[in-house]
Amino acid sequence: MSSWLLWAYPPAWRERYGDELVGLLEADADGGSVPLRVKLDVIGAGLAERLRSSGPPEARIRAGVLLVLKSWAAFVVAGIAFAKTTEHVASDAAYTWVRVAAGVGTLAVVLGIALVSTTANYLVSAGGVTGFALKAHLL
Repeated sequence: MSSWLLWAYPPAWRERYGDELVGLLEADADGGSVPLRVKLDVIGAGLAERLRSSGPPEARIRAGVLLVLKSWAAFVVAGIAFAKTTEHVASDAAYTWVRVAAGVGTLAVVLGIALVSTTANYLVSAGGVTGFALKAHLL
């Protein structure tokens, strides 16, 4: 049964098109299993539909920037708490793992910023949002 693949789609979309998509997937599988590539495509399209239905691009950009800033603030507070609670602990292995985790976290934040700035740049260059309007929505 392929109906579990519909979790990626918004509820309104599932109500309107869900039965048709499940029928199409089952007919295409011809009694067998749905190929992994098709499953990934359906999930990717569902997530894209969720993004599309979540509001205008300006609101999504603003929400993404705020999420990055809130996450950064949470990591700063957690880092301060970690530093204060481990001031007198001497374990090189523990600090090595913390440095690795910090590096991975930093890469994730940089990737998030790159994704947001790429979308913002696309919107500005496509004429969908002026630079001034984008700055006003982000602030």
